[in-house]
Amino acid sequence: MAELGRRTAQHGWRHADVLDALRRAVDTPPHQHVAASPATQLVTGRDTAYHALGGEARRLWRLMSLSPVPLDRPTIGALAGRRPERVAALLHELAAGGFVAGAPGDRYEVRPLLAPYARMHLRDAEPARRRVAAQARLTRHLARRAERHAASLAVAASPPDREPTLALDDDPYGWFDLHQELLLAVVRVPAGAAETLPRRVRRWWFRLAVALCGWLAHAERLGEWEEVCRTVLATPTADDRPEIAGWAHNELGVLRRRRGDPQGAATALSLAVAERGRRGTAQARMNLGLVLLDLGQLDDAVEHLELSRRHRSGADRAGHALTDLGLGAARLARGELDSAHHHLVRAANAFRALGDARGYAAALTNLVLVHAGQGEHLDAAQSWRAALREYESVTDPSNRPAALLNAGAVLLASAPGQARQAYELLAESRRLRDDRPTAGLGRTLLYLGDAAAALGDAAEARRHWVDAATVCEEARDADGQAAADARLVGADAPA
Repeated sequence: MAELGRRTAQHGWRHADVLDALRRAVDTPPHQHVAASPATQLVTGRDTAYHALGGEARRLWRLMSLSPVPLDRPTIGALAGRRPERVAALLHELAAGGFVAGAPGDRYEVRPLLAPYARMHLRDAEPARRRVAAQARLTRHLARRAERHAASLAVAASPPDREPTLALDDDPYGWFDLHQELLLAVVRVPAGAAETLPRRVRRWWFRLAVALCGWLAHAERLGEWEEVCRTVLATPTADDRPEIAGWAHNELGVLRRRRGDPQGAATALSLAVAERGRRGTAQARMNLGLVLLDLGQLDDAVEHLELSRRHRSGADRAGHALTDLGLGAARLARGELDSAHHHLVRAANAFRALGDARGYAAALTNLVLVHAGQGEHLDAAQSWRAALREYESVTDPSNRPAALLNAGAVLLASAPGQARQAYELLAESRRLRDDRPTAGLGRTLLYLGDAAAALGDAAEARRHWVDAATVCEEARDADGQAAADARLVGADAPA
């Protein structure tokens, strides 16, 4: 650096000019056109180690500075537009010269201390159109890979702490885990660049954001999921195409429902329905119907779910199965047992044919209540046993407690002599729930009290009923609160 200082002094440039050039190379978005300053030209022109590299190696090093995180070989090949064997030779040349460093997962990055110099060379040697073309190639490659792996998540579903038994290219979890920093860095538009994201990049950038949200939702990374959706809403892409804003509002609605905010979810999903065209409105209407069902607005929920089914393509078998599941739950809540049975059986058959264990278990969980309401206790028992078998093979922390609750409640009603088994099912359901006051938690405590009473433990039964009344009141479950109060005063005998 002392030698560099002497040379800059000889040419009339201060050391501060060089540092300012380095700062501009780091802070300016790579696709924006910024004329190279004289200080930048001086530094790049006298970088003897850099000029000792071959032309292709220099170009690859410059382009790698577009990424703030390490890249694997296929991604580097896509960025530079070169074949894998050529990329391997160029990386060897760069590593031998100390220009790049290795990272876990057979990835490479520009050495951190040299990254500002690489960005300076990039701006000096690559016109803006070539920088944009490289950015587009990188984003397209990542979007296509992310879409393929996101589509595999449901098929390859397994616990997050599983042993890695698949090759990385066939393991969607491993691929997202390895590349998550890169994906988030590309989607989180650099500061000041959201308004100038080139149009040829936006399409692939949005597709990458959609695939990334699929993984973040699957991994329950709710904060980052929301951040990506809000980033999409803040870009010109959402302003130019209302259906993209509709997608983001639909995602935010699902996210808020998952966080236990049905009112906020209904607001976001109403925006999604208004912004999306006929082609994309089916999913938003279905989600809105489910939220309205949570809010107890049953007639409106059924209306939106019916419209969702009407707007879905006949080839969308999974979408129809989800809509039938929602309609079955809504009809069940309205006491229309025959109609609920029809929709839930259709949903269960479709999910089973599609190999969707979570959907199949959810349909069976609701069928338990339908069969119990119709007095078909044997069918109800078969349904809850089948549902619990399915939940043993999948990780579904949100729906398994509901299956256990329904199983315990039905078992208490149909076979009081099996109160011990019912108590164990309900206790497991309580263990899997957090302490947020929800109707599900209130009903679980209510039936736990019933099971304790059937086992002859009056003190424990009363304790559970008191807790149930408190939780149901906070969750605004009037029926559950009334049932708990009635048990406490002895007006109703435990089922």
